[in-house]
Amino acid sequence: MPLMLAKKMIGWILLLVVAEIIMFIVAAHFMSWWVLWWVLLAVFIGLGMMRNGMGDLMPQVQRFQQMQATRALLPGAPAPELGDGVARAVAGLLIAVPGLITDVLGLLLLIPAVRRLLTRKIKAYATANQAKIMQMMQAQMKAQGMDPSQFGGMGGMGGFGGAGQNPFAGFGGQAKPKNAKPTTIDGEARRIEQRK
Repeated sequence: MPLMLAKKMIGWILLLVVAEIIMFIVAAHFMSWWVLWWVLLAVFIGLGMMRNGMGDLMPQVQRFQQMQATRALLPGAPAPELGDGVARAVAGLLIAVPGLITDVLGLLLLIPAVRRLLTRKIKAYATANQAKIMQMMQAQMKAQGMDPSQFGGMGGMGGFGGAGQNPFAGFGGQAKPKNAKPTTIDGEARRIEQRK
């Protein structure tokens, strides 16, 4: 399955490269050297947009993780979204790639209505294909010599392997036997005055 997907992606990329070359030749015929200047300028604009988008991305990723954790505990919580930072970074990447078609796609991604439509489509696809995606992730983990069961299971409620399972099972080293003594130290704290 992943090999077939890779072949399709390579085919689409080659088709895009051919289309970009044809578009460049046609545009150069009508606009002369201005096309070359636009492509060069677009690279710098795209790199700047990527840098700004990536700078906003880390705080958004942290908020995304917090909202995801909240949603796991409170099923009615709003769905987390990564939002504008990712969109600006991807738009910057598309604009930075030399070519007129990718520039247009990058500029379209900057329009909020297009971004919302694309987000809805991606969410619908992910929801409809969640089982396939999880199976592919498990297969990739197994291919890399990892045991998916170490991570609390990959299916069910909240990705924890089902209701009632410990989401942190398998983390933190070896599992402790049931008759092991607790490692928590119980006591009281008191302030100690420092001698001068």
